[in-house]
Amino acid sequence: MRAYDSPTQTIEEMEAKLLLTTDPQRRLELQAVSAFASYILGIPEELYRYREPAYEEALAHGRTDLAVIFSCTTGYGYQLERKMETAKGYIDLCEKHAYEAEDNFLLPFALENKAFYYLDNGKSSLALSTILSAVEHIGQTDLFFYYHIQNSKAVMLDTLGYSDQAVPLLHESLDFFKKQGSRYFTFLVRFNLSKAKDQSRDIESLIQNFEAMLKIELAEGDDRLMAYPYQTLAQLYVDAGRLSEAINMATLSIGHFRKNREPSMVAASQTTLMEARLKQEETEMAARILKTIDVDVLKNYLLITNYYKVAAEVEKASGNLEKTIDYYKKLAEYSEISRKKDMESEIAKVRTQLDLQTETLRTQLAQTQLSNQKNAFIRNLIIIVVSSITLMIVYLLYLNRKSQKTLALMVQERTRDIRAILDTINQGVVTIESPEKLSFGIERSKAFQESLGFQFETIPELLKHSQLKADEINQVVEALRASIDHDELAFDCNEHLLPRSLTIQHQGKLMDLELEWVKMYSQTGDSVEKILLSIKDLTEMHALELEKEQQRYESALIHSIIKMGDRYFSTLFQKISLYITDSIKTCLLLSQQTQDDMQQGLREIFLNIHTAKGLARSVGLVELSSQCHEAEEQLDLLLNQETKDITNLQSKLLTLEQSLSDLQSFCEAKLSWDLTETKISFPRDTILAGLQFLESYLEEQGVVSRKVQSFLATLERFSQCELRQILLGFQDELESLARKLKKEVPHLKFLGPPIAFNELGETVIHSIFTHVFRNAMDHGIERPAIRESQGKPPRGTITIDCRIRLDILYIDISDDGYGLQVKQIEEIARQRNLINEKRKYAEKDIVQLIFEAGFSSRDEITSISGRGVGMAAIRSYLNEQGGSALIILGESQSGDQYRPFTLQLQIPRELWWESFQTTQQLQMPA
Repeated sequence: MRAYDSPTQTIEEMEAKLLLTTDPQRRLELQAVSAFASYILGIPEELYRYREPAYEEALAHGRTDLAVIFSCTTGYGYQLERKMETAKGYIDLCEKHAYEAEDNFLLPFALENKAFYYLDNGKSSLALSTILSAVEHIGQTDLFFYYHIQNSKAVMLDTLGYSDQAVPLLHESLDFFKKQGSRYFTFLVRFNLSKAKDQSRDIESLIQNFEAMLKIELAEGDDRLMAYPYQTLAQLYVDAGRLSEAINMATLSIGHFRKNREPSMVAASQTTLMEARLKQEETEMAARILKTIDVDVLKNYLLITNYYKVAAEVEKASGNLEKTIDYYKKLAEYSEISRKKDMESEIAKVRTQLDLQTETLRTQLAQTQLSNQKNAFIRNLIIIVVSSITLMIVYLLYLNRKSQKTLALMVQERTRDIRAILDTINQGVVTIESPEKLSFGIERSKAFQESLGFQFETIPELLKHSQLKADEINQVVEALRASIDHDELAFDCNEHLLPRSLTIQHQGKLMDLELEWVKMYSQTGDSVEKILLSIKDLTEMHALELEKEQQRYESALIHSIIKMGDRYFSTLFQKISLYITDSIKTCLLLSQQTQDDMQQGLREIFLNIHTAKGLARSVGLVELSSQCHEAEEQLDLLLNQETKDITNLQSKLLTLEQSLSDLQSFCEAKLSWDLTETKISFPRDTILAGLQFLESYLEEQGVVSRKVQSFLATLERFSQCELRQILLGFQDELESLARKLKKEVPHLKFLGPPIAFNELGETVIHSIFTHVFRNAMDHGIERPAIRESQGKPPRGTITIDCRIRLDILYIDISDDGYGLQVKQIEEIARQRNLINEKRKYAEKDIVQLIFEAGFSSRDEITSISGRGVGMAAIRSYLNEQGGSALIILGESQSGDQYRPFTLQLQIPRELWWESFQTTQQLQMPA
């Protein structure tokens, strides 16, 4: 399965295992898998690695199954070389051994190979019948190989002109490989489909098909496969005369093939680039490219013939007729018999041109000789002039020798200057030489020698001590090897792989390095001889920046804490700690619960963390709020069942717990505050009972001293927390939200009697208004420009109206912002199947759905809102205490899609009482 699902990775894995394996049988098996994967990819370099010796060894060990694979891949290799008789012998052996093995996989494999042999030899009917036989033998016992054979069948049908039958088969195979997640075969079938679905074979239509495929692959494809559509498009652009686009595509494919270490395809892409340059009448550039192509790596018949054809045209355009004839001869050797006569005709034409040039030169020589005989005087004069010139040359040689000495002195002086610069510059500078070892040259600065040079002498040694992974190191090494001693195009194509920064472990400490890579040309200027590496040590600068940033953060945090006061900050800190501790406890039990219970537990954790995030923001704990946001994202994945691993969630919750511990230590060290210490040593409810008793007693007596009255007022301040006082504590949070959302800080308007809350009530109110204010700022109140365009003041207003009825406290909360879109809420509810599509609901019932967990009208999630948690949390906190929450719609203006609304909180008597400030003042005696 692996060999034809991920063939490239399979070849690399098998070659690595072969280095570690000595058992002959096991080595044969690994070689067979590698050979089969090479056959799937059609890579000539790999197909030639295991040929006759491996086949003979397999027979010697009695491994008929392995003999099938080796004979097949050997035959296919000879077929690529156009050694058709030898190829036919091995392909027949492959089929014979496959029948002997009686294997459901090997026989279709052998038949597929034979079918392509027939197709390559023009025997279309035999090819089609053979591939149909392969499909019949494989059946659907192995779906992966079945659809692979189906793909081959479709390719043959398309080649034979039956595209209308090929396209449905390719679509069927494409759907299967997509579902299986096979990147290679999805790409391969999509590639074949791009060719097959244009039955007219119009070149512009083919280009459009492949451009569409390229967009898909760029969005979701494997970077290793991108080179093939680049190369195909490059050749199509050449054939269509779109030469600039062809040059760009060919350059891209060269870079990718070099990165993938496929030298034959690098040469093929260079051939396409050379042809594009030639057709653009850039003959000199085409000739330069021709010199860089390594023809020896080309094994495929089609690639070789195309190379010799284009090379002959380049030499012909350059006027090198002898070389043109040589290329045409080689092309004739590789061409089919039907094409050899054409090649011989071309050779004859070029030879005729060469003979004409030779005859012209002979005529010119004869004319020159005749002219010389008639002009003896001129000849003698020339001898005199030559003698004079000779004397002049001798004198110039003397001057030259003298100037060479001067030049040597100048070189020495320049060398000393460079050495002085390298010794004084406070930066690591070194050259990289030798593409094999990538060793550092002797030209290096003193700073490099002192900081890194005594430990690292090559690039691989330096990179092994860095944060880069093994595959990233390998990419850098291969990019450098591909650049040194090659033309500058190779460096330009690979430069993006060279890192710009590194963190290395050196002499027991971490170093942050900034890198710059500069190409250095050879003396001829046609290749990159060395690479100059400039290294800047930024370790101390980064440390100072981190220290300065930490100091800024600590200073802002101290300012925020002192501004709130120790009692208020300690109360909120304890609330946040409680939410996070409860979340950790719940999380530890998740793995032992059923799926439904686990989902419920995750929702509870979500409510806790979302509320903790709001509380953290309200007291200026930005880093803690950010960590809560990260935990929410992990919870999102678990709730949507995109992952089932709760390890990451546990880790993030423990990080939150550690952050709270660090914050507590910080407050103790910097402010001498103990955040866990209770500021009042006895409960507020006890104080309340005492106050009520004292008040009742004093009313009976009718008088009270000023000292007692003062004592009652003092006790009242310690025992209760008034609503207005709680909500004014959100002022910093509202200012922070306003800055982030680019809005004005809203005005808080309080109506109704002053209401005080006990400790539990204060916690509930604070948790609720954390979400209320965030929703009002993010969803409700508009930005100033929008408000002014609607005739509203730029600063919004949030109104909190309290009233008491039958021992229930009603808090009505409203703002003068957008309001609710009832139709949008109903549409989202139907999409989430929260209501019956066929039934009609009243608007007052529809709007209550915003209390459902996960319900949000926002398309995007921010650190402020958008997860659909806030309103659900409000209702949950009230329900736990016997209260409730309700949305009350107001009347809409004519034609306005938004409706004003009021959020009504209903709070039971156990959490609140009327502030003593509202009771009648006691009369003092005169």
